[in-house]
Amino acid sequence: MAKDTSISIRMDSELKMQAESILDQFGLNMTVVVNMLFRQIVREQAVPLSLTLYPKMSVRDELDHALSDLAPKRLEILEDQIKLAFKTF
Repeated sequence: MAKDTSISIRMDSELKMQAESILDQFGLNMTVVVNMLFRQIVREQAVPLSLTLYPKMSVRDELDHALSDLAPKRLEILEDQIKLAFKTF
């Protein structure tokens, strides 16, 4: 596709700086993102573009998160084992 049209928009300068800072972390600039957005709109017939920077968790945070997911299941298994043990008496 030929790039023969330009778009001019007005926005808050602080918003622009914040957005450019985030886009820079993705290695993107405003022109690329606007083109991505418009292509997505045409392809999906909707306005869905979502890019997210997830903060990296420390190893300790990842372990805590994993253990918190396991803890309820372990408690449930332990409760089942206790109930089963008391049924034998």
